[in-house]
Amino acid sequence: IGDIVVLMSDGAVSQGTDWIRQEIESWTDGSAQDLAEHLCALAKRRRSEKHEDDITVLCAILNKAI
Repeated sequence: IGDIVVLMSDGAVSQGTDWIRQEIESWTDGSAQDLAEHLCALAKRRRSEKHEDDITVLCAILNKAI
C-alpha cells in the first residue's frame, strides 16, 4: 500500500489522537473510502456521550506512478 493522507475534523479527534496512528499503520487492504469509514466509526465509538460535534474523515492512498 502506498502513502496514506488523512484529514480529520476536530469532532473526530475530540478524545485524542493516539489511536489514529495505530489504525493507519495496521491498515493493509481496502480503499481510501473503506479506511475513512473505519476511522469515522472508531471515532464515533470513542467520543463521549456529551460531545455532539460532527465527525468528518477524508482519506487518500497515494501510489507511486510507473
